Amino acid sequence: MDMKKNKKIVVTGASGMTGAALVLRLASEGNNVVAYSRGKAAFYDSHPNISWCPGDVKDPAMLAEAMVGAEEVYHLAAIANHWAPDLRDFYRTNVHGTINVIEAAKAAKVRRVVITSSVGVVGPCDQDKVAPITEENVRLINFFNDYEASKAMMHDRVKDYVINGMDIVLVLPSRIWGPAPIDVKNSVMYFLHQYFNRKSVLIPGDGNIIGNFVHVDDVVEGHILAMRLGKAGESYFLGGQDLTMNQIADSFQRLDDRKVKVLHIPFPLIRALASVEALLAKWFNRSPISTQTSITRLGMHCPVSSEKAMRELGYSPMPYEQALDIGWKWFVSGKLEWPVAPAFRKAPDAEMITAGSAR
Repeated sequence: MDMKKNKKIVVTGASGMTGAALVLRLASEGNNVVAYSRGKAAFYDSHPNISWCPGDVKDPAMLAEAMVGAEEVYHLAAIANHWAPDLRDFYRTNVHGTINVIEAAKAAKVRRVVITSSVGVVGPCDQDKVAPITEENVRLINFFNDYEASKAMMHDRVKDYVINGMDIVLVLPSRIWGPAPIDVKNSVMYFLHQYFNRKSVLIPGDGNIIGNFVHVDDVVEGHILAMRLGKAGESYFLGGQDLTMNQIADSFQRLDDRKVKVLHIPFPLIRALASVEALLAKWFNRSPISTQTSITRLGMHCPVSSEKAMRELGYSPMPYEQALDIGWKWFVSGKLEWPVAPAFRKAPDAEMITAGSAR
């Protein structure tokens, strides 16, 4: 395990929710962090240990320049939507872009690369025998979208590099949420925003579908633990808590005494709206709010087990109620500044993890 500070570390996708939080965490620990992203975020200039390198992962020359002298690389850049005007873009970025990152890291003799994927690659559990999925889960259905399919293809390419000696670790978060731009991908904060700014909120179906929700602070911690203690070629789920939308709505009630009406919208109606969205996307070349396949995915249970990451890395996600308190405090501040410096917990020592694994 390399605990040395003042390392040069490259983070791709540095302006995303997880990438931004990771950059701040690494910089606060005394590392020299290269924030590699297409656009410049305001916070890049707020810390002396952060430098911005404008670039796209589809640009091998820019990647090679960014990685000169780097010891570690966190690769988070990806197209993580459920739709794109040109579906080939998912593969250009998520597959070929990852290959470019690995090749640049190889040329720069980077010690280790941690790559961010998604539990969506493994897929939902058997709907007839609902139980938390693990890294060994066998996917029983087709991929819901090209994001998942491209990430799965990327996994296969990574295996080839590991076989040939590259030190690469994959981390697969579940549904990430936290103090960051409030949009549908930031699910819990988006729902919280809807809940406390409207007289009523909508929940798909009966609200009892199980999903797994993980706070961004825990995902950042999981990345760093994977860099320090992960095994080359291994994949680690970074999950949080298994929750239904009804449970999340109930959890909001303790935060404020206002009365909000919760309405359940039937899936057939959601599908009809998605059909309209599909037409609008085709006519106006804009991203639909939802697609038929994303709705199918939304209607499937997907509890997640992080036991492997807990056992091998010492990963320990905070309880949901604690995470919600952090999100609520940020939300009611009214500033909604992003990114924020979260109160990270110190990663456990390797000796502690080894001892804990023996129990």
